[in-house]
Amino acid sequence: MAEARPLTAPAARRPSSSSSSSSRPCGQRPRPRREVSVAEEVEVQHIWVYCQDAEEQQDIISCCKESTRPRMRAETIERSNSAALQGQIRNLLSSLPAPYGPNDWPEFWEDVSVLLAASVASSKHARAQKHSDEGSRAARWPPLLVTDRTKLCEAALGSLELKQALASAGHLPVSRLLPVVLSANFGLVSGLVVEGAPLEVCQSRALRQAAAPPGAPA
Repeated sequence: MAEARPLTAPAARRPSSSSSSSSRPCGQRPRPRREVSVAEEVEVQHIWVYCQDAEEQQDIISCCKESTRPRMRAETIERSNSAALQGQIRNLLSSLPAPYGPNDWPEFWEDVSVLLAASVASSKHARAQKHSDEGSRAARWPPLLVTDRTKLCEAALGSLELKQALASAGHLPVSRLLPVVLSANFGLVSGLVVEGAPLEVCQSRALRQAAAPPGAPA
């Protein structure tokens, strides 16, 4: 009869020490980076970037490169110079949406042309990826337009007339217009940056109440 041999567990794999520290352009306390194994599905979120400040734009792109789940793919977008589109949108609006003033058409057009161009490009990309594995996974994470144009962020959030005009000019459903995120808030909105310090134990109200003598004020 063969001699039984004791079973031994395989040696634990030692963690790699080759990870390098990189700059954290979106804030001081980034969310801990999670390594994605080859076996896991790679979820993708497309981020369209338009910032007048070149340093701000590069900051957003660097943040996207740090992401893992979802993996954010940043693409820059340029404004449209189409005179036909300008005229069409001008005719579709009764007035410029707040916070733009009556004399802000050049600034307004520069902003909304970027939103329209990014939305059209995103829609084309979604159609191209519709039947691919990447497309089915990416649908969980909506594409975004990230910009430092504060007026555009306000107008895109509050004006239904603007959304309808842009959708009509771009031959898109309103739902295909990209959500607009201010670049200064992108780190928090995306979850790449955690704001604020951890709560100190001594500041915990629950622990203070538990340690306080009966009848003591909370």
